[in-house]
Amino acid sequence: VEQLLHSRPNVRLYKAPDGATGLVLAAASKPALILIDVRLPDMDGLEVLRRLRAQPETAGTACVAVSAHALPEEIEQARAGGFEHYWIKPLDAGEFLAGVDALLGARARVES
Repeated sequence: VEQLLHSRPNVRLYKAPDGATGLVLAAASKPALILIDVRLPDMDGLEVLRRLRAQPETAGTACVAVSAHALPEEIEQARAGGFEHYWIKPLDAGEFLAGVDALLGARARVES
């Protein structure tokens, strides 16, 4: 992800090693898009999403689940839980960048 986003100089990437750190970082930085690994060391991605939605700073932020697990029921659970998309690792570079561009572009149009 980091290497792919180097091709987007207007995108700043913040990284967190776990869900708790990510929640604090997201509240402080107020990003336009959050990519959440479904399996984190301290909590699962759905719990991170639930907590992000409860924070005023991140309640409306676009969130995408990212996982190496591609079971249909996991994908459906994530989508039903409120994730905008579910991207499967390994990520296809072109599809990933197109998805990021689309989500950030939609966010820019809403904020204008």
